[in-house]
Amino acid sequence: MRVLQDIVQEAVVGFRQMLFPGVCLSCGMPDVDGMELLCPFCRENRFDPANPFRTDSCPGVILPAVLRYQYAMWRYDKGGVLQRLLHNIKYNGLGRLAFELGCIAGVSMRNCPALDGAINTNEPLVLLPVPLHPRRRRMRGFNQAELIALGISQVTGIPVLSDDIVVRTRYTNTQTGFSLMARTRNLNGAFKILNEEEITGKSIIIVDDVFTTGATVFSLAEILNEGNPSEIGVVTIAHA
Repeated sequence: MRVLQDIVQEAVVGFRQMLFPGVCLSCGMPDVDGMELLCPFCRENRFDPANPFRTDSCPGVILPAVLRYQYAMWRYDKGGVLQRLLHNIKYNGLGRLAFELGCIAGVSMRNCPALDGAINTNEPLVLLPVPLHPRRRRMRGFNQAELIALGISQVTGIPVLSDDIVVRTRYTNTQTGFSLMARTRNLNGAFKILNEEEITGKSIIIVDDVFTTGATVFSLAEILNEGNPSEIGVVTIAHA
């Protein structure tokens, strides 16, 4: 069995090197180790922080009462490198990058005062990726929010809720270009809790790739609140 695992690992590494031969997907420099897709410089310095003031939410974001904090790692750069990376995750099958960004976010979360109370709590703490409708998941092959959550979990040890506890019951149109009001209407009745026992009394961190108007996570948080969690927060890779 060990020999088989070694053969598989070598095949995976070889395939990765064939597609991305040690080149950073962000800057193109040949400074990437092992299975990583971003070089150390881009991980730490390439992108602007979304909330340099380290407050409970990014500048300009007004949270509804059901959310205690909103944390985004980087500021979204429309037309820039970060937008291209996130687009490649969703539409070009780069799920491995979503996991890697989750790992980076897991490290950055440790240094965020807004998350101190959530992470350093005696209450059960869980990660909840924004559910994807089964039809859209089949189209993409994965849920990018789930892969980001798995990366965060890898670094922090916070468990990820299984995808049969909260589900997306309605297929919705893409939110791109919609106003907050239109996005909210588009998401009406889109989420449903199937197992409230896994929600009650827990501190829940909703995970997604980009926080734009907040309509998606706000709608999800309202549904989660019906399950009586101890608190709800949001973590994303970017804030637009």
